[in-house]
Amino acid sequence: MNNYINMEFYDSIHMEECIMLDTFIIDKKNEFLSKIETEIAKKSIYDLSYDIRFYKNIASLHYILYVDSGGAHSIRYDKVFYYDLVNNKELFLEDLITNKDEFLKELSTLSEYLLKEKKNLLYDDVKMVKTGLTPTIENFSLLIFLEDNLQIIFPPYQVGPWSSGAISIKIPYLSIENYLKV
Repeated sequence: MNNYINMEFYDSIHMEECIMLDTFIIDKKNEFLSKIETEIAKKSIYDLSYDIRFYKNIASLHYILYVDSGGAHSIRYDKVFYYDLVNNKELFLEDLITNKDEFLKELSTLSEYLLKEKKNLLYDDVKMVKTGLTPTIENFSLLIFLEDNLQIIFPPYQVGPWSSGAISIKIPYLSIENYLKV
């Protein structure tokens, strides 16, 4: 997480778009924080960071929140939002892909293959990994559109232990181009 916007890209868009993107970032931060209001109300300590990446006219905004409520380790919450830089509006996954069910199945298959390279980070429990890769929107909600690849982030406990941290893989756009609207 870098907590800043790629300034080279940011400077290349018009000032009005910059203001709209800043507003979007702040709005999504507040929306994200409102969803974990109970943790904040407990006076838990939290650390919020974000990263923003660009692909064509799409900005992928990834928030990560760590909440320390006194347990063995922090609780991690992730959320990704998408923004259309041309039309200055929020996008949803359905705006970016076609045939959602087939797309999720393809992501699941490709993820299973790519995660074999990271088997030292995964649980030995094959059932947990299989469950974490089931082609559902919940399992594949953390998609970041990068310049050359689609990055999938699996938070701790989805396919690996807390000690492995978030596990991410990158899928070349060529592998999924039939599903992309962008």
